Amino acid sequence: MKRSKKLLITAYVLIASFVAIALIDRNVAESVERLSNALRDWSRNSPTRIHAYFASFLLSIVGNTTIFIPFPYAAVVFIMTSQVGLDPLLLGIVSGIGAAIGETTSYALGYGGGKYLEKRGYAEKFGSLHAFLLEHRKLVPLAIYFFAATPLPDDVLMVPLGMLRYGLMHSLIPCCLGKMTMLLFIGYFGSFVSGLGGYLGEDPVFGIIFDAATIFFVVSMVYIIVEFDWAELLKPKKGWQIQP
Repeated sequence: MKRSKKLLITAYVLIASFVAIALIDRNVAESVERLSNALRDWSRNSPTRIHAYFASFLLSIVGNTTIFIPFPYAAVVFIMTSQVGLDPLLLGIVSGIGAAIGETTSYALGYGGGKYLEKRGYAEKFGSLHAFLLEHRKLVPLAIYFFAATPLPDDVLMVPLGMLRYGLMHSLIPCCLGKMTMLLFIGYFGSFVSGLGGYLGEDPVFGIIFDAATIFFVVSMVYIIVEFDWAELLKPKKGWQIQP
């Protein structure tokens, strides 16, 4: 069994065990609820809230500089809005800008490392995309936006764009808009989840179950994003070579 799957199962067991303890001993649920509410109130009224936005900005940059390995920075946005109570509009914009900045590393890799990538076998990985970009240049901004606004790995598009010497700003602007779209959706969804929990009831046991379900959802999404081979959806054609 892969280590990531073991970690996923362990997380599920811990979540289920915590909920079981809260159901058996109501005092545990009430204590956790008081602590959770205190932390949320502090974070929402803290004069250092700007640090949370800055942290999300930095994590979005770092998350998108991870070449070929998806990083669940979007989960940070979800947690920041659902648990900390940050403004989803401002957070989505700030994190989207950070994510787009991080993607410039993939563009730079393609721009300056085409021959190296060919030797490492990445030419086969990016072949069909390279051909598509050459034949349909007018669709490139839309493709960039689509990749940025979905869980698809931007690397498999940004690297070929760098190889083709496609304009950096022409790549960065639709990428930034796409990232903002995705993170705004996630941020507002997190805010909706937080509001739903407050609307359904104040019972501490219910609060524990609801928070556990939220954590379960986030952990599952992180696992899917990290483990799923998104690049396999864009399996390249054979016989393509990087043009000098």
